[in-house]
Amino acid sequence: MRAGYRTAPAARGRRIASRTLASAAAWGSGAPDSPFAGRGRELVHAPGDEASCRASCRAALVRVFRAERTLAAHSTTSPRPMHLWSPRDAG
Repeated sequence: MRAGYRTAPAARGRRIASRTLASAAAWGSGAPDSPFAGRGRELVHAPGDEASCRASCRAALVRVFRAERTLAAHSTTSPRPMHLWSPRDAG
């Protein structure tokens, strides 16, 4: 499962993105009625995107994701490096 998001300027700074990431990830794998149950989950963001990095860190603090590694840039899939976060229950 991969999801993208944007937060409206008026809503920024209220931890909406991190709470939404944590909720979506938990629902995406744990709920028996979820269409994503049993599928892999990952979170990626650009290393220089400080707001997304903070949202990822906050989602990790609620035990959903863990920082894994930085993915190298690839000419066809991602023109710049990306930070990869994986579910804590992966493995």
